[in-house]
Amino acid sequence: MKNKFIEEKLNSYVEAVKPDCGLIEPARSELRKKRGSVPYTPQKPRGLVWQITAVAAILIFLVSMPVYYFMSTKNPSTDPAVTAPPAQYSISKLTYAVVPPDEIGHPVMLIDIKDGYINARVYSDKNKPVTVSVYYKTVGEGGLDEIVVVADIGGGLTDYKGFKDGNKTTINGVNVYTYQTLKNGEYYTEAYFEYADIDYYVMVMSPLSQNAHGYLELLLAV
Repeated sequence: MKNKFIEEKLNSYVEAVKPDCGLIEPARSELRKKRGSVPYTPQKPRGLVWQITAVAAILIFLVSMPVYYFMSTKNPSTDPAVTAPPAQYSISKLTYAVVPPDEIGHPVMLIDIKDGYINARVYSDKNKPVTVSVYYKTVGEGGLDEIVVVADIGGGLTDYKGFKDGNKTTINGVNVYTYQTLKNGEYYTEAYFEYADIDYYVMVMSPLSQNAHGYLELLLAV
């Protein structure tokens, strides 16, 4: 019933736009009269220049067709020369495994702390390691210091992007961006730098403001 209704609507639309035959037929007769009064003029045979031009056009067409086919069928997603952007992920959505610092399995930078507590985690996205975090707790000058170093080896971490807006400084030849605040007698320092194509996000909590710079120097002692 629905298809019949649609068909009737289409037929009524066609009838509405169909031109009036009473207006078209006189025009057709007039065109036939004019066409019959025009004498026939035989065409002259085309010369050698025209034949060469026609052959050249055919050759250009035959050469351009494979190029067009190659360009139209080439898929950028499968082209090895086209690098796909890294997948985006949040550290809270990743799975992780706790590992000893010497068994991280990735060339990330570590702080050489002799005394203290160290906890390392390797975060994975679909069973692929993408992020490493190392937590340090040690007694520094002035009291207890806590440091967290996050190494984004996959390049798609969406957390901590605000760290990149800190004040620029240079430590051991590397540009480092830092921001520090004082809360309840503790200095909280956020830092970001890139080294060997890996983004590093560093957080330091210490009773002394200068201690964060010292840990960044130890981390960048390369």
